[in-house]
Amino acid sequence: KNVSEEKKVTEALYHSIFDQVPLGAAIIDGERFIDDEIYGNSTMNFMFQKILGRTSRELAKISSWSSISHPDDLEGEMALYHQFKKGKIDGYTITKRFLKPDGTYIWAQMWINRFIGQHEDNPYHLCIIEDITKEKEIAAELKESERSKSLLLSNLPGMAYRYSRDSDKQWTVKFASSGCLALTGFTVEEFLK
Repeated sequence: KNVSEEKKVTEALYHSIFDQVPLGAAIIDGERFIDDEIYGNSTMNFMFQKILGRTSRELAKISSWSSISHPDDLEGEMALYHQFKKGKIDGYTITKRFLKPDGTYIWAQMWINRFIGQHEDNPYHLCIIEDITKEKEIAAELKESERSKSLLLSNLPGMAYRYSRDSDKQWTVKFASSGCLALTGFTVEEFLK
């Protein structure tokens, strides 16, 4: 009776984590997604389907996960995947893009690992994904903002500068544009000393 209760608690814990974790999790058979109808509904959680924008049934019909991967990401990933399948590495992590049904791509951080307690020849492995599209978009916007600022400051007639008065009673200059040479006779490096 105690073993049965322990098993129920373990299963409840597994399903609670699997169904509620904010990461996508799926069991993959080689390069194919597993059909829930064959193995039950515990091969792929809801978040995995949500991130990829496809149901488990739609994913099971795809011949290979590489067909919904961005072509520019495949070469590096396939090299890691082949090392993983040959047993040279236990798993890998990669940042990649997945194709959604509407033709757009999402960015994902993906972890591939073996099942614990399974022999190396087992074709199944665990795939965990996290949608990092928003982070990538923010990073691209920040990079563009920095590029625009740099372009503006390098072409600005005159000088732009920034100082820190809160942490420094001397109002030390923390940044100066290249225009400081024409106005002050000092290079940026000299001006910031």
